[in-house]
Amino acid sequence: MKQKLLLGKPLFENVFGTNNTIKVLDFFFLGENFDFTITQIHKGTGLSRTAVRNAIKDLLDKNLIVQTREDDKSKYFQINKKNNKYNLLHLIYKKIAQDVINS
Repeated sequence: MKQKLLLGKPLFENVFGTNNTIKVLDFFFLGENFDFTITQIHKGTGLSRTAVRNAIKDLLDKNLIVQTREDDKSKYFQINKKNNKYNLLHLIYKKIAQDVINS
């Protein structure tokens, strides 16, 4: 069966991004009350810094994360709880986590 495309991409990829973007988004959901640097995300996900930077750009473009602050060396990012998609994604995330725990 052929996968339906939206804007030239599969639906979930269009909404969530690539696998690396999903890994980074998952990292943000695990620490949703904190902000993180690219180095912290790199260490926490095991992705290369380049992959993290690309995922950060993708998530910023989708407004799923925001830059919270910047110091001399690093920029900090956090999940964007003001984004309308956040509540839906958070609900899905919690449901999947609960299903994994219960199985």
